[in-house]
Amino acid sequence: MGITYIYQPHFNTNCFRVACKNITLGKNYVVVTCSPSYNGVYEINVTPEIREDLRNRLWMNGNLACYCIPMSYFTKTLELSEVKKEDKIKEIRKQQKKWFKSEVENRNYTYKDKPDWMI
Repeated sequence: MGITYIYQPHFNTNCFRVACKNITLGKNYVVVTCSPSYNGVYEINVTPEIREDLRNRLWMNGNLACYCIPMSYFTKTLELSEVKKEDKIKEIRKQQKKWFKSEVENRNYTYKDKPDWMI
């Protein structure tokens, strides 16, 4: 089982860009942390057929190989407010804090106050 935390989907392609090393056969989860319309936990069951399809969906983020996985492959399973495990909540808050402080590449606006979508 793989769990990946991302800030937001790639809106031009309607994909989640996920590091290849984080995707395994079986259940995998993507947690979107900084996109009000898409925040939540998404599940994908990676079968050998899906894994083969993903090999054709590679994208390089610098030196990190990622899969561009269509959002349609996923099922949303939880809202961020429904996450109960403290270590998962801590990771979500860590990403949201970096987002809020503009410590994320390609984010060119600032917030005056903490948005209500942050946990």
